[in-house]
Amino acid sequence: MLLQAERPLTAEEIGTIVGAGLPPLDLATIYRNLDVLEQLSLVHHLHPAHGPRHYRLTRREEADYIACEQCGRIDAIATTRLDTARVAIAEATGYQTNFAHFPI
Repeated sequence: MLLQAERPLTAEEIGTIVGAGLPPLDLATIYRNLDVLEQLSLVHHLHPAHGPRHYRLTRREEADYIACEQCGRIDAIATTRLDTARVAIAEATGYQTNFAHFPI
């Protein structure tokens, strides 16, 4: 399901897709499996502002993410598109940003 997903999915969404037509899956089982996939570097999670973790397949080329706090939409964008913001944040605070893990 993550192979066909056009955006990162929550564990609940994964459970709904995988469990379609079957008895309900235990959410704890889904999280355990996602943790194992993450330990194997096959899946990564990200934290949108006000919601649950979202999971995506690991990509060869890394992407940054942007998230809408109003509608919850999450989009992947090329990392170079946020270089100006990354530099401005580093100059203002001294901190390096990771928009792949925490969307802007």
